[in-house]
Amino acid sequence: MRSSPAIPEGALMDSPGVHGPIRALQGSPPPDPGTKSVGETLVEKRAGKPRIRCPKCAWQPRPEDRWACSMCNRGVWNTFDTRGVCPACKHRWTFTQCLSCQGWSLHADWYEKQA
Repeated sequence: MRSSPAIPEGALMDSPGVHGPIRALQGSPPPDPGTKSVGETLVEKRAGKPRIRCPKCAWQPRPEDRWACSMCNRGVWNTFDTRGVCPACKHRWTFTQCLSCQGWSLHADWYEKQA
């Protein structure tokens, strides 16, 4: 059995007393670890916007990937559709967990800087 990755230091500072940062949705099928590029539909949908990828492993989320809000336990959505804001409770998450490497990164660091 795999242990959960450690929550980065300071992750609980999003809001005092919350349960932790946004987590990868438990039970969703894991992405193929060898996949580093997004499906064409997401590329077309995001035309002209910064590329989204995990800062630790470069994995890119697909439109069907989902994260769960541990603050309200109701929000289940693609966190990159809302820039880390839970649609159920409107909490803005600072950290996001990668569905591929399970690492934690600042949500803002997922958006590749455009030159």
